[in-house]
Amino acid sequence: MHYFYILYSKNLDRYYIGETSNVLERLKLHNSHHFSKAFTKSAKDWNLELEFECLSKSDALFLERFVKRMKSAKFNKK
Repeated sequence: MHYFYILYSKNLDRYYIGETSNVLERLKLHNSHHFSKAFTKSAKDWNLELEFECLSKSDALFLERFVKRMKSAKFNKK
């Protein structure tokens, strides 16, 4: 299984959108700044706002690209 997920940082008041096969492990990696060149290194308070199970990685990537194209915090909140 693959997952589409949305994280939110209260300190930055920003969302992060991604896909993974293990959401909780990925959340830990984002909060520990494992990805040194990633946008998520700018905060330590990422919280899981949405986790959506997909049948395949391609489905999760499709959702990730779709939501990123929206470029809207209002859309992410809905």
